Amino acid sequence: MQEWIHKHKRGLSIGLGIVLILIALGMVFWDNTGTPVVSEEEAYAQKVEAMEARMSGGTVSPSKKAEESPIMKAYREKQAEHLRYALIVIIIAGIGFLIYGLISKKRE
Repeated sequence: MQEWIHKHKRGLSIGLGIVLILIALGMVFWDNTGTPVVSEEEAYAQKVEAMEARMSGGTVSPSKKAEESPIMKAYREKQAEHLRYALIVIIIAGIGFLIYGLISKKRE
């Protein structure tokens, strides 16, 4: 097994670098697509609430948005910060593996 890894280390490092960079790009785009869905869901929930109020004979009042607690707000900010750091580490590792694979290929 070690011989096979040593024989194919250039290809493995290039492949691993490409995979890590693709994972980082996927994480960036996955993170950015969440906001529009939430606003659409909120609009749909408000429409359903207004329809239910009309059917029950009540008045339609705009729903108040529940305020987020300071603890939850701090948690979400920390989580976003950790995601940024993880993305930076993954991108640097991917570029490092890719460069190592290309340099070792030229050296031999």
